[in-house]
Amino acid sequence: MNDYLLDTQAFIWFVENNLKLPVKTKNLLEHKASNLFVSIASLYEDLDVQ
Repeated sequence: MNDYLLDTQAFIWFVENNLKLPVKTKNLLEHKASNLFVSIASLYEDLDVQ
């Protein structure tokens, strides 16, 4: 089992299925044995909370 902490941009590209996310990375994140984590700080970055 692998754990991955996604940065904000990688998370956005992953959920949007954006082609900017490398195929190898996408495959790793989609693997059943992968645990994906997103920092609470990503919400602040995405929402531009100050």
